Amino acid sequence: MKNELGTAGATVGAIALVLLFGGLALAIYPGWAAIGCWAAKVEAPAWIQAVGSILAIMFAVAIAAWQTAQSRSLIAAEHQRKALVMLEAIRTFVDLYAREIQAIAAMIDGNLAVQSAYLLRIDPDAQFMTTERSAQSIPLHDLPDVKAVRLVVELMNHIRTDRNAIANLKLALEAGDLARAPGLYSLKGHVDAAMRLLQKTDAAIERVTAG
Repeated sequence: MKNELGTAGATVGAIALVLLFGGLALAIYPGWAAIGCWAAKVEAPAWIQAVGSILAIMFAVAIAAWQTAQSRSLIAAEHQRKALVMLEAIRTFVDLYAREIQAIAAMIDGNLAVQSAYLLRIDPDAQFMTTERSAQSIPLHDLPDVKAVRLVVELMNHIRTDRNAIANLKLALEAGDLARAPGLYSLKGHVDAAMRLLQKTDAAIERVTAG
């Protein structure tokens, strides 16, 4: 309510009400006849011109303020729209990454035979390439705030961490450690981290949508 009272539209409306009720008051007292007599005097035109000039300035200021407020509102709406588009894109990339790490974890966390066969043919450096390139194409300066930038940075860090983890699993397989203690090697923690990042992205979208 306070924001509405402070708008340029409210100012113009207030001026209009003042003029309306002021005119009605003058019509009642001293009355239109008395006003007509006063207007016929020599000094009356100067007073009328002065009052008219003041009213014209007030209306000009009010209209300019209204136009400025409208322009700012349009700019803010466009900024919010662009921010949502960017965050939705990040959300798509994070979801793609989360699905990929889930699929890899499902293969690695299976029985030893499947795990070994999968690790022998997988190339850690080739994983998450689509997601990584998409994230790198995001213009960080177009993101709505620092938290959104951190989402992209965190996604890139997750990708690097997961690649290292997969590479270490391959080394463990080659060294025979995987067969001796398979329970020590799992990507469940990486999957959980991916899901937390997805939740952060959803929260960022909700924050921008709420304005």
